[in-house]
Amino acid sequence: MQFLQKKGSISQLLKELYNCDHIRYRTHVYSRIIDHRDASFFEVPLDHPILLAESINVDGDGKIIEYGMTRFRGDRMELVFEN
Repeated sequence: MQFLQKKGSISQLLKELYNCDHIRYRTHVYSRIIDHRDASFFEVPLDHPILLAESINVDGDGKIIEYGMTRFRGDRMELVFEN
């Protein structure tokens, strides 16, 4: 955990500690009404929208090496996708 806090990058952690590069396999972005726990954390009412982003990263062989979920307040989020 100290490594991640010091470096600030999961990509760098995977490369330096495990000699493993990763590829983003999938990102699933969806919205829902906020639940009690998140409403308390974000200090918003229970009818508030929330945006969730689930991500899966794989190594060069396609083996899953990382799963993550990020939550954003729905009223303070903008997405831009570029290729």
